[in-house]
Amino acid sequence: MLPAESIDDACAEPIDHLRALAYRLTSIDSGAAEAVHSVLGSLSAPLELVVAGRAGVGRSSLARILGRDDRFSRRVVGAPVVVTESRAFDVPGTSNPDLGRRCVVYVVVDAVRDVAPSHCPSFRSCGRRCEQG
Repeated sequence: MLPAESIDDACAEPIDHLRALAYRLTSIDSGAAEAVHSVLGSLSAPLELVVAGRAGVGRSSLARILGRDDRFSRRVVGAPVVVTESRAFDVPGTSNPDLGRRCVVYVVVDAVRDVAPSHCPSFRSCGRRCEQG
């Protein structure tokens, strides 16, 4: 076996084996064949990479860098990587964005901590959330 020249080369043979397995399983066990097809679909589907974090941490800059970098433009089996930016987390009065079923890069520039409401100067010392709005 010759060494692979790229990650794409290294993955081509295993992907081909999965396709052949799915084909062979079709007449034996349709459920198993469907499961293998599902895995192949997941591996070859576009990947949404979401850059998330609080306001001001650099989400936009990182999303722009990742979107321009050829190393992040496609998955190993050729499907595209789509880089998006979520809205900010921990914004008072709004819910946090739903990041389910996505690949997330969470940007942190400082130690993780609670957001102190501007109307509660004692928040840091008492650690309790204020009930007033």
